[in-house]
Amino acid sequence: MFLRQSTKTSIVLGPFVDDTDGKTAETGLTVGSIDVDLYKFSNTVPQAITTAITPNASGSDSGNANDMVHIANGYYSLELSTGNTDTCGPLKITANISGALPVWIDFHVVEEAIYDALFAGSATGAFTGVSVNALTSAALTDVWSTVDLAESYAPDGETATAAELLYMIWSAIQEFGISGTTITSKRVNSTTAMTWRIDDSASPTSRERLS
Repeated sequence: MFLRQSTKTSIVLGPFVDDTDGKTAETGLTVGSIDVDLYKFSNTVPQAITTAITPNASGSDSGNANDMVHIANGYYSLELSTGNTDTCGPLKITANISGALPVWIDFHVVEEAIYDALFAGSATGAFTGVSVNALTSAALTDVWSTVDLAESYAPDGETATAAELLYMIWSAIQEFGISGTTITSKRVNSTTAMTWRIDDSASPTSRERLS
């Protein structure tokens, strides 16, 4: 789940259940006694940033920070302040209290503009000015329709594009010749595409690319 950076919001924690039978909902916990910890993870800090917060039992949206109130069936609403959500990256929230099993939930805090582009009422998506459907359609048209892929082969020892990989596979299995310990595969026009050397001309067990 995602949270908007530096934005006050409310989340749902739970269910809190009895630590003896593991199923009875704890609906009347003393909110101020619940030990709530936030673990923020940032690519600028090597370890988690730990923040302990003390929930307030004043009721939902009382104006105080970190209001917490029981909703139903052991689920509690917890208000997060702008300071609680100020770090982009993973955010883990844990809650512990004597008599109930531990509760935790994971979020990912994202920058305001990214969150709004994805989840605001007028969200248009992360691709500004580009239709995802159109992008997908164009990619499929290039690869699978009647539009020919430009023939190309990646040099030995280098990475390859999708089109290069397709032609290299096709060339390796479609048309080739063997002379001594050299295998030569062909291009579409029957000129040399790639060459390999095999370890034995009579009973080869391996090959390596030459060009």
